[in-house]
Amino acid sequence: MPSNLLAPLFFIRSLRMLDISQNSINGQIPVLGFSNLSNLVHLDLSRNEFNGSIPPQLFQLRHLQYLDLGSNKIQGGLSPRVGSLQGLRMLNLSSNLLSGELPEEIGNLTKLQQLSLGSNKFSNAIPSSILYLGELEEIDLSHNTLSMEIPTHIGNLSTLSSLSLGNNKLTGGIPTSMQKLNKLNSLDLEGNMLTGEIPFWLFDFKELKELYLGGNNLTWNNKMKVVPKCSLLVLSLRSCGLQGEIPEWISNQMNLFVLDLSKNQLHGPFPQWLAEINLLFFLLLSHNKLSGSLPTALFRSSQLFILSLSHNNFSGELPNNIGDAKSLFILMLDRNNFSGPIPQSISHISSLELLDLSHNRLSGNIFPVFDPQVNLLYADFLSNQFLGEVPTTFPPSIEILALESNKFSGALPSNLTKLRNLQRLELQDNNISEIPK
Repeated sequence: MPSNLLAPLFFIRSLRMLDISQNSINGQIPVLGFSNLSNLVHLDLSRNEFNGSIPPQLFQLRHLQYLDLGSNKIQGGLSPRVGSLQGLRMLNLSSNLLSGELPEEIGNLTKLQQLSLGSNKFSNAIPSSILYLGELEEIDLSHNTLSMEIPTHIGNLSTLSSLSLGNNKLTGGIPTSMQKLNKLNSLDLEGNMLTGEIPFWLFDFKELKELYLGGNNLTWNNKMKVVPKCSLLVLSLRSCGLQGEIPEWISNQMNLFVLDLSKNQLHGPFPQWLAEINLLFFLLLSHNKLSGSLPTALFRSSQLFILSLSHNNFSGELPNNIGDAKSLFILMLDRNNFSGPIPQSISHISSLELLDLSHNRLSGNIFPVFDPQVNLLYADFLSNQFLGEVPTTFPPSIEILALESNKFSGALPSNLTKLRNLQRLELQDNNISEIPK
C-alpha cells in the first residue's frame, strides 16, 4: 500500500493515538501530513516498508510519548532535532538503515524509559549525554558499528534492567561502574572488541537472567572461584579463554535455556550434571578439547533444539537413545572420534533439519531408515568408514547429501531418483564401480 493513501488520516486533528503497524505500507513517511496531528501522544509506524529519511515534522510533535518506527527501510541520519521530543518515554528506530553518529541531543530525552536503536548502521562513539537519561530501563544499541569505549559512568543509569550493546566495535574493558546496575536483568556485550578480565561481580546481580560476553577479547580468570547469586537463563562465554573442565559452578544454573562455551580450551568429559539440565534449548560446546563418550541423559531432553559438539575429542559409540531428543533441529557432532554405527533411533527425530556427523570413525553398512515425515534437509557423513552400497534411506526432503570419502562400493542405486528434492550429492573418493543404465 503506498504511503499517500494515508492522507485522509491527516484531517483527524484530534488524534492522540495512531497505530498503523504491520500494513505493508511503502514509500516515504508523509512529510506534511503528520505536522497536522499535533495532539499525537502515541505513534506506531513499525513493521512496514517505509523508506527515505525521518521527516523533521515528526520532531515537532511536542506531546509525543511513544514513537515506534522500527522494522522499516528508513535511511539517513538521526537528526539532532530528536532532542526536542522531551516528553518521549519510548523511542524505537531499530531494524532500519539509519547511519551516522548518534546526536548528543539524545541526552535531552530525560523522560525516556526505552531506547531501541539496534540493527542499524550507526557509527562512532556512544554519546556521553546518554548518561543524562536517568529514567532509562532498556537500552538497545546492538548490531551497529559503534566504536570506542563504553561510557565510563554508565553505571549511573541505576534504573537499567536491560543493556544491549552486542555486535558493535566497542573497545576497552567492562566499566567498573556497572557494579551499581543492581536491577540488571539482561546484559549483552557479545561480538565486540572488548579486552581485559571478565569481572566476577557480574554474577552478583541477583536479577540477572541473560549474560552475553562471547566473541570479544576478554579473558577468564580460571583460578577464581565463582559463586553466582543469579539464576541465569542464558550464558554465553564463547572464546573467553576458559580452561580446564567445564566449570562446575554452572551446575547450579538449573534454569539454563542457552549455554555457549564454544571456542575455549575446555577439556575432560561431558559432565553428567550438564546432561541433566532438562531445560536446555541451545547447547554449544564446539571447538574445545572435550573427550570421552556422551551420556545417555543428554538425549532424554524434550527441549534440546540445537546441539553443537563439533571440533572436540569425543569418542565411543553414539548413544542408542539419541532419537529420544524429539525436538532436535540441528545436530552437529562432526570432527570428533565417534565410532560404530549410527543409531537407528536418529531417524525418528521428525524436527531434524541439519545433521553433521562428518570427520569421525563411524562405520557399518546399514544406515537408519528415515521416516518420510522427517524434514531433514542437510546430512553430512563425509570422511567416515561406512561400507556397502550407497544408502538411499533418506527422507524425500533431503537437499544436500555428503557421502564423500567413505568405503561405499558397488553400483549406484537407481532409487536415488526418489530423492526428488536433492540438489547436491557428494560421492567422490569411494569405491563405486558401476553406474546403472
